[in-house]
Amino acid sequence: MGLLLNYSDVASLDNDVNAVDDDVNSVDDDVNAVDDDVNAVDEDVNASMNEDVNAVDDDVNSVDEVVNSVDEDVNAVDEDVNAVDEDVNAVDEDVNAVDE
Repeated sequence: MGLLLNYSDVASLDNDVNAVDDDVNSVDDDVNAVDDDVNAVDEDVNASMNEDVNAVDDDVNSVDEVVNSVDEDVNAVDEDVNAVDEDVNAVDEDVNAVDE
């Protein structure tokens, strides 16, 4: 005894398979739409993070410029102090020469 299907049974099963295929395709479309949304969010996050990183880099560079300027000022003061020290040493030598 074999299974005997008539044309209407086969057509009904074919319709059921096609309906399942349509449902699978619909789910695929939904998954693709979600993937597109996720990719768009990823792009937005990456762009935002890059902007933030660039802003921080700019701030760091500004601070570096101020620090370098202060370093230059400190070096200039050091040079002035050294010049005064030399003048004081010269005066000391003159005083010692007078004392002798």
